[in-house]
Amino acid sequence: MSVFTAMIHREGDFYVAECPETGTVSQGLTLEEALNNLREATELYLEEVIILHCKVKLLWDNEAAVWVAKSDDLPNLALESGSCDALIERVKYIVPELLEMNDIKADFCDINFVSDRLDRVLISG
Repeated sequence: MSVFTAMIHREGDFYVAECPETGTVSQGLTLEEALNNLREATELYLEEVIILHCKVKLLWDNEAAVWVAKSDDLPNLALESGSCDALIERVKYIVPELLEMNDIKADFCDINFVSDRLDRVLISG
């Protein structure tokens, strides 16, 4: 179950409720009615929306001293960066282009970033 934001304001006799994550908007004479109407509008919207779920592995390459992004869910993903955070931002930026290039249709892409780094520590003794 997803959690979304509801922004509600008053316009004349009505309460207007908006979900910024989906762009859905509704109204009601009471706060409860506006919120219930927004919930219903958002549920209907989400029935039609395509959400792609992707797993991206972030691996540390000791030889090159960079983080590398790999994914079975995103064909042709080939990115690297010196910082894990910078690599995540690069992946998020390139995903729409990769999906279009591979003719994958989606309205949203939920990306599960999984990092893996192994360092060896010398224990003297």
